[in-house]
Amino acid sequence: MQNVLIFVIVTKTGRCVNGINPWCRINWGIIRSVIPPTYCCAKLDPKYKFYDAFMSMKALRWAELKRSVDDVKKALTMENLSGNALKASPNFKYYDEFMSKTTNEWAKAGNSIDDAKKALGMEKLSADAIKASVDYKYYDEFMGWSVLQWVGGGKSIDDVKKLLGLDNLSAAAFKLNANYKYYDKYMTMRVEGWLRSSKFLDDVKKMLGFDKLSTDAIKMSPNVKYYDQFLAGRVSTMVEKVSFVPSTLVTYDEYMSNSVKSWVKSEKSVKYVKKELRLNKLSGEAFRNHINRKYYYAFLALRKPDV
Repeated sequence: MQNVLIFVIVTKTGRCVNGINPWCRINWGIIRSVIPPTYCCAKLDPKYKFYDAFMSMKALRWAELKRSVDDVKKALTMENLSGNALKASPNFKYYDEFMSKTTNEWAKAGNSIDDAKKALGMEKLSADAIKASVDYKYYDEFMGWSVLQWVGGGKSIDDVKKLLGLDNLSAAAFKLNANYKYYDKYMTMRVEGWLRSSKFLDDVKKMLGFDKLSTDAIKMSPNVKYYDQFLAGRVSTMVEKVSFVPSTLVTYDEYMSNSVKSWVKSEKSVKYVKKELRLNKLSGEAFRNHINRKYYYAFLALRKPDV
């Protein structure tokens, strides 16, 4: 049999034109293209790019119309395929495009994790089996899109822990859980938001649940990683705001100690120094815990006393 390029245009009447062939048929408004085994050769035909673009647009449209996974598999004649056979299908590319768009739509609609697992046929699978599934990519994409929705929608840390099934786990089990990667992504984005909004240290401690924990418990908490990230980000932000840092200053402490000497020499006011050290709006524990407190006291010890 001669290689045949399938190129389909659907008119308003639903007729299949411009490339009529025995492999094209229309079913409930969705084009079904059954590709012969020699289809790979058709890619060499100049008209292939038009067919490819058309099918890609159809895949995105199916996602917007919220077509079910089973319906789209049927439309692409992949309903009886699984595993490597599914990936080997010449229509897998369009299935992949549909699924990637669909996972985004699910997340935007607020679909639960259980809903996504059911749609992907994963509701009865173990964590290891889910990861080995041919559709794991789409589960992972859905979870990634969901994290963005949680951050944008203001979901609390405790809410996200519950959604991911991490709320009742020990510190060790927490990090070993398959959903930890999504919690880590969520928390990393939260830390970035706190740094952009200049959150106070006390506020961050409270959001991380540290205000109710002992020092030893804080050290064991999986959230201590994000507390450290926040502190490191604050130091980085302060250094970036400095217009010039001599290359000989290899540490933040050296830089700040030299800054203190400069402020003393130029007789800067206490008010000015407090502002430079970002201490002017702090009090109580927030002031005592701030990384720059030691430099403030160093300045007070070296400056000339008020007359």
